[in-house]
Amino acid sequence: MKPTNRLLTLMFILFIVNVYSQNKNKIDSLEDELKKFEAQKKEFGINAPAMFDTTKATILYYLAAEYSSNNINKLKEYADEILSISQAIGYKKGIGNAYNCIGAYFNYTGKLDSALECYQKVYDIGVAIGDKNSIANAFQNRGAIYDNQGNYAEALKNYLSALKVREEMGNKSRMADAYRSIGNVYTSMHKFDDALENDVKALELFKSVGNIAGVAGCYGSIGTIYFQQSKLDTALINYNEALRISLELNLKDEISGLYLDIGGVYKEIATKEGKYYDEALKNYLSALKVSEETGNELSIADANINIGSIYEIFNKLPEALKYETKGLEIAKKNDLKQELILAYRVIAVINAKRKNFEAAFGNEEKYHDVYAEVFNQENEKNMAKLQLQYDYDKKEAAAKAEQEKKDIELKAEKNRLIISSTAFTVILIMGGVLFNVNRKRKAYLYKQNLAESEMKALRAQMNPHFMFNSLNSIQQMVLNNENENAFKYLDTYSKLTRRILENSEKKWITVQEEIKFLELYLQIESLRFQNAFEFEIKYDENVVPSMDKIPAMIIQPIVENAIKHGLMRKDGDKKLLISFNRKDDDAPLEVIVEDNGVGRELTMSMEKKTDHQSMSLSITENRLRLLDENGNSKIIIEDLKDAMNGKPLGTRVKVIITQND
Repeated sequence: MKPTNRLLTLMFILFIVNVYSQNKNKIDSLEDELKKFEAQKKEFGINAPAMFDTTKATILYYLAAEYSSNNINKLKEYADEILSISQAIGYKKGIGNAYNCIGAYFNYTGKLDSALECYQKVYDIGVAIGDKNSIANAFQNRGAIYDNQGNYAEALKNYLSALKVREEMGNKSRMADAYRSIGNVYTSMHKFDDALENDVKALELFKSVGNIAGVAGCYGSIGTIYFQQSKLDTALINYNEALRISLELNLKDEISGLYLDIGGVYKEIATKEGKYYDEALKNYLSALKVSEETGNELSIADANINIGSIYEIFNKLPEALKYETKGLEIAKKNDLKQELILAYRVIAVINAKRKNFEAAFGNEEKYHDVYAEVFNQENEKNMAKLQLQYDYDKKEAAAKAEQEKKDIELKAEKNRLIISSTAFTVILIMGGVLFNVNRKRKAYLYKQNLAESEMKALRAQMNPHFMFNSLNSIQQMVLNNENENAFKYLDTYSKLTRRILENSEKKWITVQEEIKFLELYLQIESLRFQNAFEFEIKYDENVVPSMDKIPAMIIQPIVENAIKHGLMRKDGDKKLLISFNRKDDDAPLEVIVEDNGVGRELTMSMEKKTDHQSMSLSITENRLRLLDENGNSKIIIEDLKDAMNGKPLGTRVKVIITQND
């Protein structure tokens, strides 16, 4: 005797409870349930109600979700079956689930536009049936795609939208996902305080609901924050804890990403100490192996590019170029801007070492183009607007709820109408005052962020010009058969390029790092001008080179001016002195660049005739102004003249720098 519809409904409820009470994350358990269900459906035959197909689509969705991390072909197979079943019975929730899985498949295989189209369908269906979970998932998944592409403004917009919906739902685990994703965006933009705040919120929420996989992800994200700040020991502790948990849970995507992160830590240590390059390579190769198993093209691109960078350091140039080229192709196909930045830079160095200077310069230009595109002022401005809009919407919702509560209280207590109205007016006035104060504070923070982004842009303008001259000089030496000088120049240029790469993400560096950089730069310039000038770099006893800091690349443009416009236009002996001084421990740092060149008057008259002006000094002054709004940091230029006859004896440029706290 076949069960009644009432009994069938009970069976359906019991099935769902059974799936959740068991470990539904185990694929074999779900497949057993599917087999049992198929047997039950067969018993009903053609009389089986549509609820059977709805239930089957739900089981298949759970299975597809489990296969998403280790078998994308299975993921697509189940997704297509879910879509076919759901469309046949008009089950909109199932259709949305199918497109969610298909979007994940397209994401893994690098078809990002198709993935975005699928997530848009998930969103539209969620709105149509009032399913907040589908809406939030659509926002979250779209944010992940934009995040990987380096489109941080759109990523943040979608992540904040996902967080807002999940807060309305009260889903702590999904709220934690959103917080972690927002933290990752801020980490990419080097806003580390904001990143850590969001990741800690995510970690606490994951722990509160017992989501161990989420806990592992948070440890990985926190490790990245510390890594970006060069706190390498703390980064390694967090990465290893994340890897331990991920290996226990067999989370292959997390595992490949963590191997990449740990390799990055060892590479950073190796850059500073000259060891652990083998450890870095071992972890990168492990990451490549796991990512190729999962078919995750983002991880495959990262692994290849980083393996190539290690082989470049080992001077195994054919192997380096092979891996870099493969990683670059994947990054181009998927528009992965962060990966493009690293790939173009390493390929430029490889080509320079192979004396292919035209290719080196071409890749260097592409590096700067993509770098400027990712870290541009407008992008940061849009992100600030999105964050402000989210905060505003959240406050508006809270204010609306508070107002509704007050309206109910006023209706219930008519005898206290006058007192309540007065109190409400006072609250409005106080709210207006607080709103005005808060608005001014946000305006100040916005101005600060804008200044930081402008400074990044200015710094990025200085590198290509110098590198172009250096590569031209190497090429000219090779053409003139000056092989010994060319190889010496190339070795020094390679070291300098690596130091520029290390400092490119830093606003401040130590005096010791700046001195090493200037020594390399001056060695190159001295070789280029056939040792036509002498130089000396020194510091007084009140300066601690390993502790005192100055803005990165702030002195080099001044030194370049002294050589180009002062010394190279003079006959006879040419001398350059760079000194780092401080009167006492509380005084600002003074950097003096002094040359015995032709002086500014002659230089200015010559440039006026040629209609040329150097922009480097104005750029440097502008950077100092952005770094110190109080005006304590500045540049003072002195013309050195003979006291007897007024004859020019050179130029002294004094840079006064207020130390960064």
